[in-house]
Amino acid sequence: MPMGWQLSTDATMYSRRGYSDSEMNTDNFVWNIRVGKKLLKG
Repeated sequence: MPMGWQLSTDATMYSRRGYSDSEMNTDNFVWNIRVGKKLLKG
C-alpha cells in the first residue's frame, strides 16, 4: 500500500457444540481487519 500503510486481515469460524439446549450450539464468523502505518523510519 502507498506511503507505508499496511493492511492485514484474517477470518475465523468459532463453533460451540455439545449443549442440550439448541440455542447454546452456535456458529460465529469473525473477520478482523487491521490497518497500520509506520511513523518512525527504521
